[in-house]
Amino acid sequence: MDVRLNPNSVYFDRGQVRIRTLLGSCVAVTFWHPAKHFGFMCHFSEPSSTRIGSRPNTMDKLDPRFGDDSLQLFLRMATAVHTRPRDYVVKVFGGGNMFHDKTRVHQKRNSARMGEQNAEQAFRLLLAHGLEIEVADVGEFGYRDIIFDLSDGSVLVKLSGRSVRAKQVTRSLGEQFKI
Repeated sequence: MDVRLNPNSVYFDRGQVRIRTLLGSCVAVTFWHPAKHFGFMCHFSEPSSTRIGSRPNTMDKLDPRFGDDSLQLFLRMATAVHTRPRDYVVKVFGGGNMFHDKTRVHQKRNSARMGEQNAEQAFRLLLAHGLEIEVADVGEFGYRDIIFDLSDGSVLVKLSGRSVRAKQVTRSLGEQFKI
């Protein structure tokens, strides 16, 4: 079964499912349980719900457009199916700069850095929860089409015309984003 994950949403399932999403400055994080074949993908567009002062960040009002809320949704779902979050393989994608030709104009409004902020937030949150990031493909210019296969945990990344299997992240990533 193929599932299209829209921006600002999450999906959790198991078995013969492929989850697909298209990323620009947004970030997708995939979580896959190798023994039980559970998989979770979130697609968030803003780093943190704390930036929105009028909305209280309570557990019953989690909003998947935010990175911190998306991670809380994963933690809840993993617990609901009696699995430990640390047993999942974690991969991070997206956070692209979508304003290649207009960087100066958009930097004044902080828009050009949105992708970078989303990626940094994903790394910070995951490391703060003791979750090891196995793969990361973030930054650069352009779009990414992500296909996450829950049957084997593989992720296919198509970046503006090129396709690659997600690669191992270097160990220096943890040093770069220490909490």
